[in-house]
Amino acid sequence: FAPIVRGDMNRTEFLQHFFDQSFYFKDRFQKIEPLFEPQSHIGVSQYCKDYTGDQYVMIGNVFEFIDPVFSSGVALATASAMKATDTLIEAFQKNTTPDWKEYRQYIEKGANTFKAYVDAWYHGHWQDILFAHKQVPQFKEMICSVLAGYAWDDTNPFVTKPEKSINALAKVIQGRKKMKSEKKV
Repeated sequence: FAPIVRGDMNRTEFLQHFFDQSFYFKDRFQKIEPLFEPQSHIGVSQYCKDYTGDQYVMIGNVFEFIDPVFSSGVALATASAMKATDTLIEAFQKNTTPDWKEYRQYIEKGANTFKAYVDAWYHGHWQDILFAHKQVPQFKEMICSVLAGYAWDDTNPFVTKPEKSINALAKVIQGRKKMKSEKKV
């Protein structure tokens, strides 16, 4: 959706561009005239400021955002359920009311990491990163680690500073592409 967000293409042009990139769709949809302009939903998300309340705690991606790209909901659901359980067990053992501050901080960290990845997808950075001709194995491992659910790994710069790391890598790759295209001219 990056070309639409940037204003490079309208939705019909983008859909045709998408079909042209696909081995399966290119011939099938080559000369089809759409009956109406395709519709899209960009940046579908929601935000809830209260993760916890009187007799409830939200888990999964229900409290932060909907991720249509990376399926981070499974990682968030698992991590938040485990953290909520630990918080409740601790409160029951001490016979106190649960203190949800640490839970909120923990879940926000993972959710913000995944959110940076989803935002990068909508801005077109992921396409550049994922399909770069020259990939650095270390970066690929760090990124795959996050996509596999390790959104809380403080040793990974793609977790500790996800937006900065993703944007920097995308700029390097885009710079390489620009230099390569200028050499051809």
